[in-house]
Parts: sequence; C-alpha cells; structure tokens
Amino acid sequence: MTETLGFCEEPKEVLSSLLTSKENNSMIGITSPRLDPPTLVTVVKEIILDNELLFLLAPFDATGHMINCTALKFSEIESVLPFTSKFVNPFMKEIEGKGAWQRQLYVSLFPTD
Repeated sequence: MTETLGFCEEPKEVLSSLLTSKENNSMIGITSPRLDPPTLVTVVKEIILDNELLFLLAPFDATGHMINCTALKFSEIESVLPFTSKFVNPFMKEIEGKGAWQRQLYVSLFPTD
C-alpha cells in the first residue's frame, strides 16, 4: 500500500474498495495502464463475473471528461484510492439550474440505474 496517498494495492483491499464504490455510488480513484490518464476518479457502475471479474465504470470521470476505457478486468487494475463522497454526475450538476428540456434530454441519452 502506498502510504503517502492512501492507494490500495493489495488485491483483497482493491476488490473491497471496488465493491464499495458500486454499492454506495461512491467515487474511487483507479490506476490502470489501460486508462488515459493512468489514474482517474470515477465510479463503478456494474460488476460482471465472466472468466474474470469485469468492472464497468461511468463513461466520464469526476471532472466530466470522457474515459477512454470503461471496462476493466480486475487484473488490469493496479491500485485504487477509495473515497466516501458520492459520485455526482458532472453533466447533471452543470445543467441543474437550466431548463427542464436539457435535463430530460440528458437523462434520455444517459439513463441512471
């Protein structure tokens, strides 16, 4: 475990943090060579058990930037940094005070659970 930032590298801790992100809709920092940038903050949306655990991430990070890879195998995740704060959709936050049609359009394009 990297003590300076609190990143978890132990597989058991990584898995626990990813499950918590999914269950609580909480933000999580994820480091993987498949991501660009290699570390970003997002939320786990779905977990699929196939030959290996597959984690589906939100299509954007906490700043609203689109993520280049939204499906990561457990073996591709090097470390995580769990947060307790809820993941807030940055696009919904941006249009909160705007007209209802914009909100409805966004929800129709990107439905939530």
